Amino acid sequence: MSCSLATSAALPKATLDDYVWAPLSQFKKPNDFYSDCDYDSLVTYTLCLENQLEQHDNQLSKKWKISNNVLRE
Repeated sequence: MSCSLATSAALPKATLDDYVWAPLSQFKKPNDFYSDCDYDSLVTYTLCLENQLEQHDNQLSKKWKISNNVLRE
């Protein structure tokens, strides 16, 4: 057992400089949308966001020919 410990200790360790670091491109999902809600308070932000999400869902349902209106719960 002492032989295996000595062997593993002699292996070189990888450092951060051994890797190639590249920024990932931003992947936009097709169902994502931009929200222009102001963050004055949490209540006003959530109400604004709920309205925008409802509109977004209704647009998707029309696109997919499911229904004219979708109810969020």
